[in-house]
Amino acid sequence: MIDTGLLSPVTVGHDHAVSDAVFAIALIRAELALTQAWAELDIAPEAAAIGFEQTFGVDAAGALGAGFERLDLAELVERSVAGGNPVIPLVGMLRAGVPEGAREWVHRGATSQDILDTALMLFARDAGFEVLAHLVEIDEALTAFAAEHRDQTAAARTLTQHAVPTTLGLRAA
Repeated sequence: MIDTGLLSPVTVGHDHAVSDAVFAIALIRAELALTQAWAELDIAPEAAAIGFEQTFGVDAAGALGAGFERLDLAELVERSVAGGNPVIPLVGMLRAGVPEGAREWVHRGATSQDILDTALMLFARDAGFEVLAHLVEIDEALTAFAAEHRDQTAAARTLTQHAVPTTLGLRAA
């Protein structure tokens, strides 16, 4: 483990959106979407996409398929070194975990770069939405604080010097 929070204690407990496990899920989602696309085009059998999804997919409630629980994240990290990216070993792990009829459709027609780029965009988008949700909460809290303290006088400052008085609410606004 590289970062446990010693150098950035304010992120401890708040960095799950950008964890290795979440990135692995994004990689799997990219591979699953590819197999589903083949099935939607009637090139792959629908059973291949269904088998993949039932094994490694995320259901409507956000629960991961049992295959993800069996995926050894530490092994994936270790095996990623040889090829310089996690897609190469992940494909083997996925093929070993999905039903036999789905194996040939895992990663079919894709490059590691395709999957990595897609997963990074999913990862960034989802993390961005989480950050945005927190910013909305902060905005709401500051708006309420500003309204509550709009008449509370406070010293204003300009370059460490006192300035014309202001209110605490205006500062928060």
